[in-house]
Amino acid sequence: MSQDLPPGWARAQLGEIVTVRGEKIRPDRSNGLPFIGMDDVLPGSLKVNSHRWFLEMKSTANAVEPGDILYGRLRPYLNKVAIAEARAAASAEFIVLNARAGVDARYVQFALHAESFVNFATRDTSGDRPRIDFDKVSKFAIPIPPTAEQRRIVAQIDQLFADIDEGEAALRRARQDLDTWRRALLKAAVTGELTREWREANRPAENRHRPPRLHPRRAAVTRATLQPNPSLHHLCDLGRKFACDAARRMGLGDA
Repeated sequence: MSQDLPPGWARAQLGEIVTVRGEKIRPDRSNGLPFIGMDDVLPGSLKVNSHRWFLEMKSTANAVEPGDILYGRLRPYLNKVAIAEARAAASAEFIVLNARAGVDARYVQFALHAESFVNFATRDTSGDRPRIDFDKVSKFAIPIPPTAEQRRIVAQIDQLFADIDEGEAALRRARQDLDTWRRALLKAAVTGELTREWREANRPAENRHRPPRLHPRRAAVTRATLQPNPSLHHLCDLGRKFACDAARRMGLGDA
C-alpha cells in the first residue's frame, strides 16, 4: 500500500474498479426509454439536466441501467460526468461505466470529475472535436477507501455542495439587497434625509441669514422607508461587513 494513503485504502486503476457497459440498443417505439444526449448534461455538471425520447431517434445508442456512470468522451475538457437514475438510452458520445462490487458509483463519479482526471484525459487530445476512448483513461490511478468510507465521503461531498448552492443563492439575494440599498441611499441624498441629523445639530443662529427654501414643503421621507431588508445579516455573513458598517454610520441600518 502506498505510504501516502490512509490505513485501509488502496490505489487502483480505473479499469480495475469499473467495467464498460457495451450493450447497444435500437430505437423502439414500444419501450418509452428516455434518450440522454450530450447536450442533456451541462459542462461541468454531475447530473442529467434534461432528456428526449429514444423513440424519436434513428440511430442505435448505448444501453444504460440505473446507477451507471455516463462519461462524456467528446471534448473531455467539458467534464460531463453523470449518474443515470433510471433505464435509458444514451448517445454514443458517452462511455457507460458500471462500478464493480464494493465500489460506490458516485465515488467514482467524483473521482472522474476531479481536475486531476480531467487533465489526464485531455493531455494528448487535439482538434475541434477531440474524443477519448476508455483504453486511454483506464490506467488512471484512483485512491480507493473501504466501501463504507466511500459512502461517507460521498455524503460529505453532497453536504458541502448543498452548502455551496445555499451560499450562491445568498450571494444572489445579497446583490439584490445591495441594489435596493443603493437606490435608497440615492433617494435619501436627494431628499435631504441623509443629512437631516447633521442639519439639526448645526442649525444657524436666529439672526443669521437663512437661504431660501427650494421647495414649498419638505418631501415626506421617513426613516421607515430606509429600514434594511432582513437579509442584511446575510451580507455580513458573506463578507459584506463593510456595507453594514457604512449603512449603520449613516443611520440606515439597525443598531
